Amino acid sequence: MPRITSHFETREDAPMRHLVLGHSQVRYVWEHYPNDGDNSVCIDWISVSGGHTHELAQMIKDEINASSIPLYISGLIWQNDVATLNIDSACAVIQDLEQFMINRPDCKLALPEVMYVPALYPYWEFLSELNTQLRNYNARQGYSRYPLSKVATRDCPGGEMKIRQNCWEEFNQGTGYGYHLTYDGKRILAKFIRRFHFAGFTGIHVGQNQLHTNSVRQPVNYPRWP
Repeated sequence: MPRITSHFETREDAPMRHLVLGHSQVRYVWEHYPNDGDNSVCIDWISVSGGHTHELAQMIKDEINASSIPLYISGLIWQNDVATLNIDSACAVIQDLEQFMINRPDCKLALPEVMYVPALYPYWEFLSELNTQLRNYNARQGYSRYPLSKVATRDCPGGEMKIRQNCWEEFNQGTGYGYHLTYDGKRILAKFIRRFHFAGFTGIHVGQNQLHTNSVRQPVNYPRWP
């Protein structure tokens, strides 16, 4: 299997381009919730197996530098480095990308919140800190909130959130807590992404593009071993 997998929906004569660029969690997501031609937009997809944060951030810059038309990007760049990043190093990446975008006002870069992957549960507290920074980054750009942190979770009474381990391949196969989304999980992920690209860059959801001081909540239940 090639390391880079891509799928392109944008017409050659399109006046602008939407792009999702990220690690292998993005691979084949486009097949699970395809463009319906109605409440959706054409999106190009690039998935990099084993892609690391700095590598993917540079690829985002390269795509923007090479584009002659406005480019609206979702960058899913964090998952493979959650165990090695800290909040300071992650914020440095966010600040670098934010500074880079100042020179391309015709382009937009959204940094979605990170999913609470069951196998990464020892780092969920860090993910909550990172997701808070990502939520506020998107708010500073005037975007709607991009809560991929809610993918493969369910809301419970009292405002709590719990993970749904049956949305993760390894848990269903009995080989681990879960690191890769199932077919249904990828469909949920694709639906979140397509909805954001339809309206999220405009920040039209009233009250959702405000800066917050409270932390993004993490799931209250820890994953079970299969």
